[in-house]
Amino acid sequence: MGKRFAATRIVQAKLTAKQRAFIDAYLGEARGNATKAAEIAGYRDPGQSGYENKKKLDIWREIERRLKERTLASSEVLDRLSEHANATLLPFLRQTGDSVAIDLSSEAARAHIHLLKKVKVKQRSGGKADQRWEEIETEVELHDPQAALVQLGRHHKLFTDRLETPDITMTDEEKKKRLAELIAIAMERAARKSKGMPS
Repeated sequence: MGKRFAATRIVQAKLTAKQRAFIDAYLGEARGNATKAAEIAGYRDPGQSGYENKKKLDIWREIERRLKERTLASSEVLDRLSEHANATLLPFLRQTGDSVAIDLSSEAARAHIHLLKKVKVKQRSGGKADQRWEEIETEVELHDPQAALVQLGRHHKLFTDRLETPDITMTDEEKKKRLAELIAIAMERAARKSKGMPS
């Protein structure tokens, strides 16, 4: 671990302040656009400088190192999916007396903000000068827990589709009979499922 840190410091020492600004912009605001990153970093000819910077080994190594640091490992991906599958709105709710409101500023809400897929705020106002009213409606949506469960199930190979094929040593008549049996089983399962019964 110490060696890796020492090697990182050597690479960073080779980079100029402008090159580091280019890397920051490339991985941040410019979102992988080298010309825009060079423009943000203050290069005179952003198109040419961005192209050249992407070809410089020290710059590219530093970009790859930073990307590797912020990329989720497979265990982190599974952990995040598990959080989505088990998520509730409780961290985002505040109870005052008999009323419950959405509160995104609490410590619990900030700690769980990654569980939110969407936040929508609607503001309405009206009334006369002496009797103005204002209403703010906040709507939050969690990531789909069922979609997360499906992804986790696929990872754990819970949903393997099995296709039973007739034995090639069967006669044509036996194959037809077996195929008819399989079709009947599939139709019965579909009928049970449509009635909400276990298949």
